[in-house]
Amino acid sequence: MFIVLFLFSPLAYAYISISQTDKRTDYEGKEIARLVQVRWDKIFSNEISIVVGDEWTGGNLSYHLNSRPKWFNNLDNVKDINIEGGVVYTGNPKILKKVCPGVYGTIRPVGICMIGAR
Repeated sequence: MFIVLFLFSPLAYAYISISQTDKRTDYEGKEIARLVQVRWDKIFSNEISIVVGDEWTGGNLSYHLNSRPKWFNNLDNVKDINIEGGVVYTGNPKILKKVCPGVYGTIRPVGICMIGAR
């Protein structure tokens, strides 16, 4: 029984990973962070210190960015924010485009709003 489960589990995971390309394991977090970082470096002079967004897009972006900024789901009850650093918001592109006071863009279905020092 152990041998069957020991062999079946990795084979089942491999099959699902290869055959289905819409899973979270296929998320291009490192590439998205690289695109955001390149655009940030062209426009702003400071580092990104805060990423705001849901735990998947915002958290993934925060993890892969060069400066390893802090990630917040929202800024409602946050204290001790580094005002010197820049902020990147991720979220619904239709809403974010209307309220973004900085540089707005989209990467795939996610909207990105960047606010920093020029």
